[in-house]
Amino acid sequence: MKNILAFDISKLMDKTTGTRDNYSFEAPMDLPGLKLKMPLKGHVEIMRIEEGFNVKVTKIETKVESNCDKCLSNYAQSVKIEDTERIFLLNRPVKIEDNADLFLVDKKHLSVDISEMLRQEIILHFPVTSVCSRGCKGLCGICGKNRNKIACKCKEESADYRPLSKLKELLK
Repeated sequence: MKNILAFDISKLMDKTTGTRDNYSFEAPMDLPGLKLKMPLKGHVEIMRIEEGFNVKVTKIETKVESNCDKCLSNYAQSVKIEDTERIFLLNRPVKIEDNADLFLVDKKHLSVDISEMLRQEIILHFPVTSVCSRGCKGLCGICGKNRNKIACKCKEESADYRPLSKLKELLK
């Protein structure tokens, strides 16, 4: 299967610094650790720079399967990223601060593969708390049923309920 996120840079190799190429992509993807629920799409600008290529990806959109933190149900989380940019180096530097932030040109195939770059960027744009909807009622703290699907009859704890209050008595 051809990787649509690997872009040919052979035309830019012998060009002057600042020469650019533009691409668009839209296709179903498999990115490690992510289940994409709709095709990944976006625009790519590749610019020749002295040490390699500057790759700027804009208007990235997709939906990723996620789990709700309140009710544990699966849902499709929309991800929209305005832009992201990385430098793909022609040669491996002598000193590397962070291997996860190192992107190299595939000199054998004369291409840049932006799949890892996009995978990292999508993960960075996940919300801190994943919730399937604003009105999610979550799981019942007593019986564990999903309150979005079943109205349980469990009695809510009162506002003055303090489960750790007995610990104060132990300190006396």
